[in-house]
This record gives sequence, C-alpha cells and structure tokens, in this order.
Amino acid sequence: MLFQVSPVDSVYFGKGVPFGAGYETVGVGVFPPPPSVLYGAFCTYYLLLKGLTQENKNFVKDNVKIKGLYYSIGDNNLHTLLPKDLVKEKSEIFNRATALKSYKPIVETDLNDKNLNLLYSKHMVEDVNALINEYSMEEYLKGSAEDINYVLFEEVITIENKIGIQLDTNTNTAKEGHLYKTHYIRMAKDIYNELHFIVDVECGDYCFPKEGFLKLGGEGRLARVKAIDGVPAFLKNEVMNEIKEKIDKTGYFKLVLITPAFFKDGWKPDLKSLGINAEMITASIGKPVSIGGWDMAEGYPKPMSKAVPAGSVYYFKLLDGTADELFEKISKNGISYKRSNEGFGISVIGVI
Repeated sequence: MLFQVSPVDSVYFGKGVPFGAGYETVGVGVFPPPPSVLYGAFCTYYLLLKGLTQENKNFVKDNVKIKGLYYSIGDNNLHTLLPKDLVKEKSEIFNRATALKSYKPIVETDLNDKNLNLLYSKHMVEDVNALINEYSMEEYLKGSAEDINYVLFEEVITIENKIGIQLDTNTNTAKEGHLYKTHYIRMAKDIYNELHFIVDVECGDYCFPKEGFLKLGGEGRLARVKAIDGVPAFLKNEVMNEIKEKIDKTGYFKLVLITPAFFKDGWKPDLKSLGINAEMITASIGKPVSIGGWDMAEGYPKPMSKAVPAGSVYYFKLLDGTADELFEKISKNGISYKRSNEGFGISVIGVI
C-alpha cells in the first residue's frame, strides 16, 4: 500500500560517517536518503502503535517490507530518480536530459569485461541529481522517449545549516570545543514546491492507519503519513505488457535501480542467482554509496557497506526464457543479495 510521508519540519539524514560533537565539527547530510530510513520509520511507527514488546519486534522483523520508494511534488504526479543513462548536455539551458548511445569500444583492454559496450555521447555532458515524473519514466521504459524533462532536487528542497553545542550535564553549561554544524533538509522550496516521500510498504496482515504521524531521520523529527491510492504509471499492467512484448521481439532489456542495491560482485548484479540467463551489454552506474543503519533487534549499528546507487542502469541480452518470466523473477526476488526487505535493490525493467 502506498503512503505519503511529509516531514512537518526540516529533517537530517546522515551520510553514513561517524559524527559527534568534539570529534567532527560538521554533520553532512545526504539526500535522497536510502530506503532503510523509511523502513526504520515504519518499523518504529508500528511499535509505537502496537507496543514495544519482543513479540512485536519479531513481527516487525519478519513482516515489514519496503516494496517501492518514489516522490511527489505539488502536481501530485509520482516521480522517481533520473536514470543514469540520461544526461544533460552542458550547453543545454533547460532541464532536459538526453539518452546516451551504446557503442563498441574502439580500443581493447585486458579487463575481464572487455566485451562490454560503452555508453557515449558526441556532446559534452554531465550527470544530474534529479527526478522525472511517472509518465516520462513510462515513455523511457517503453523506449519511446528521446528528450526527457526533469526536476532538480535543489528546486524543491532547501538546505538549512544549523549550529549546535553539546552541554556539560554536570554544570549545564556549554562544553568547550564541542561546537558543531549539521545540514538539515527542508523538503520544500516554497508553498508551491513541496516534496513528499511515497513509500510502498507492506506489514503482513496488518494495515497501518489511513493517517497518522511517525518519526523520521536523525533526532526522530515528526512527519505526517497518509495512505494514497494508485500505482506509478510505469508499473501499470498495460505498460508492463507492452514492454514485455518488445523484449520478447528484440531479446534486449535494461534494468534500472529505483533504490540502491548490494551485489556480491561489487557493481555487477548476479542475475544467474535469480534463475535469469542474460549477458550484460553495458552499464551506466554512479559512485558507490556507504550504507549503515541501526539494528533494532541487537541494539547496535549495522556494519557499513558499499552499495550501487539508485538510478544506475544495466543493459542485457536475454539468452533464454521469456520477458514474462524475467519480470516475475525480478519482482519476486528483488535484485539486492541482502537487506531487500528494507527496500534495497528495487528495480524496473525497460526496453533498449
């Protein structure tokens, strides 16, 4: 079920590095946050509603699952991150992205993946951290979009620097050398441009209330949560059926990460472990992101791990099987080898 999560105040999402007054003077935030932030928020929400008992903790661990993470702005259309094979030409003055083209490399290397194609543009281009709406994503996945308009995060959020200092509990005065600054995010630029998280979450046979409040991010800032109807346009059955038909005809498909993913082989997804026989053609991925978290059951931080960032794209040739089987295996198993219940490895399939 889809829920809209809207912070009522500025929020802080840590970058996954140690931070504390007296050690590091700046707490650098990250946006957008990993799906584990929303997973933790809904787990805590359930425990606040049902009670902090061991039985409820076990229920949360076994049943809460993040199945999708999207965004909405003032127009109520759902948005997702701009895929990384869409880039901005440096001479372009508008928020418009163009697709990279796949080419055979003109030089040979001794790399293990020497047969991979390169994604290339004849123009000077750059990556952008942005969102595209659900209808643009639909056209992109169907392979019928050339230029796509996007919304920059800086157009819908505001970064607020806040100064703090740690207090000495014995004297109730400020500790010397414990001044620090944190980067908070206000998910709005003005009254017309407000950003919301849209979270697809399931909790076994339990249904969360239609409306309520939960704690989100560092310091557990308050956020409104409200159930909404519908699914993203690019996940509707008629759209997926059209994509399946094209993949069955061409034998090629692309895999787009909606959320970060952990892979055993570093940056490469292991489709064979999912029962999918496919050959990678090329890929466009971003820099790895560090993911940590808090283990509620054990009461200590989770180990830091490197993940492939959301928006990364992989091109494949399907060697056997049908597109219908491909969709079923990807949606059923996810693509991250760990922490998939927290929302890691959520992906969508498109045509090349």
